[in-house]
Amino acid sequence: MHIYADEITVDGDRLKAKAYDETDQQKIIIYSKIKNLQEKKFWENNRDNLLCVVNGDLGKPQRPTNFNQFNVRKYFLTQSITNQLNLSSFDKIGKWEPQIFFEKITDRIHFLENLQSTISIRCQAHWLNMLKL
Repeated sequence: MHIYADEITVDGDRLKAKAYDETDQQKIIIYSKIKNLQEKKFWENNRDNLLCVVNGDLGKPQRPTNFNQFNVRKYFLTQSITNQLNLSSFDKIGKWEPQIFFEKITDRIHFLENLQSTISIRCQAHWLNMLKL
């Protein structure tokens, strides 16, 4: 499995990351509880895409339980994420570098998707700022 460095979020002792499972050829979302300060610093300072072995409970994102509640499952499906993994163990193998042509294209598509999102947010902020003038 490889984890994209720009898709890692640390919130207190909680980790959330988007990853690509090479075995099942699918995107998944990973959730984990950070065990110590050293592990937290590793995740906060990581700038490399990681190749790793993970263990945990794989399942579908939760459906909404209340009327008009946010549907996280539907939201993840818009990002082509079908499963979530509640992480129990993580072994970093090394830095992930695309090796074959298909992986290089996939990596560039991932980069462009994130760039598009960033540009969109900045354009919206610029237009809102222009409207204030």
